[in-house]
Amino acid sequence: MLTLGVISNPCSKRNKRRNALKELYEGAMNYRVIFVEADKVSNPDFRTYVEPLRKGFDLGVDVWAINSGDGGQALVEQAIFHLEKEGIVSNATETPISNLLGGTANIRATAAYLEGRSLIDRVVPGSPSTSLDALRKLLNRYGDFGTEQLETVDRYLMQVKTGDREHVGFGFGIGLIPNFYDYYNKHGATHMTVFGLISAGLGALATYYVNPGSRKFIDSLFEKAQADVYVDGVHMGDSFTFLVANSLDLEVDFGPLHFKVKDSMGTNDRVDFRCNLSEDTDIKDIIGQLGNLFGVKKGFEPKPCSIENLVTRDANEIRVVPKSEMGYLVDGECFRTDESISVTPIGPLKYLRV
Repeated sequence: MLTLGVISNPCSKRNKRRNALKELYEGAMNYRVIFVEADKVSNPDFRTYVEPLRKGFDLGVDVWAINSGDGGQALVEQAIFHLEKEGIVSNATETPISNLLGGTANIRATAAYLEGRSLIDRVVPGSPSTSLDALRKLLNRYGDFGTEQLETVDRYLMQVKTGDREHVGFGFGIGLIPNFYDYYNKHGATHMTVFGLISAGLGALATYYVNPGSRKFIDSLFEKAQADVYVDGVHMGDSFTFLVANSLDLEVDFGPLHFKVKDSMGTNDRVDFRCNLSEDTDIKDIIGQLGNLFGVKKGFEPKPCSIENLVTRDANEIRVVPKSEMGYLVDGECFRTDESISVTPIGPLKYLRV
C-alpha cells in the first residue's frame, strides 16, 4: 500500500483543513495517510522541514504532499535535497512530490469544502508509478479534467555561489533596490509571491526603450548593478539595470508568464540580450496590472510589444563580478555582496501539470 505523507506548517491557515484533507485522500485513494507537522515558526526556512521529512521517511512515506503555497514548496524541496546529502534520500530529483496549491486555498479536490478554487497540482514522477495513479484517482473523482490533459514540464534548480555562501533555488536576480523588503511589508506578500510578481513584472523590459512608463516602473524596482556580467563566457556589459536567470514556471493571477528551462534575461545596451518571454505572454496586460499593484500612477500606460521584437537566449552559466556592493535575489531571499557570483542550472525536476 502506498504511504502518502502530508507535511504542513501549523502556523499556516491551510493546516486547519488537515482533517478534511485526510478524509478526502483516504476516501478517494486506497493508501495510508501520514500527517507530519513542522515546528510552529512564523517565518520558516528549509531547516524547519528537515526533521518532519526525516520522520516521514522513517515511517515509510512514498509520496509527499505539501499542504502549502509556492514558498512552502520551495522550502520542502530544499529540505529534501539537504536530506539527500545525508543519504536519507537516494536521488532527490526522483522523489515523488505533489504540491497542494490554489492561491490562498487548497486544491481542486477540496472544492467540496471550498467551492470555486482552481486546481494547481504538480507531481514529480518517481520510480513507482503510484504517484501518477493517485493523481488520476483524485482527478477522476473530484476534478473537472481528464488525465489526457496532464502535461509534463521541467523545472531546473539554480545553484548560486558567492564567496563561501551557496544557495539552491528556482530563480536568481541582481540589481535589486536596497529596500526591497519594503514591498513585502507594504503588500503583505510572501517571499515567493513577491519574487513571482517581480519576475513577471520584468516583462516591462519589452517596452523599456520605447515607453517612459516602463522605464520608470523598472527603475523604481532595480538599482543599477555596476558589475561585469558574463553569459557562457561572453562579456555582456558592465552596467545592468537587472539580470535574471529564472527556471520558474510562473502562473500568476493576472496572466501567465512562462520562462523556459535555463532562460535568462537582462537589459543593457546589448540588444541581443534584452528580454526573454514566451510566445503566449500578454505583455501589456501583465505590465498594466503590475503597475497598478505596485502603486505606479494611473498614467502608466504601457504600449503593446509583439513577441517578434524579443530575442531568446538560453544560458548554461552566468558569472557576475560586482564593482561594488549590490543586491541579489535567490528564491525570494534578498542578499547583498561585493563578491563574484556564479549561477548554473542543476538537475531538473519533472512535474505533471493540469
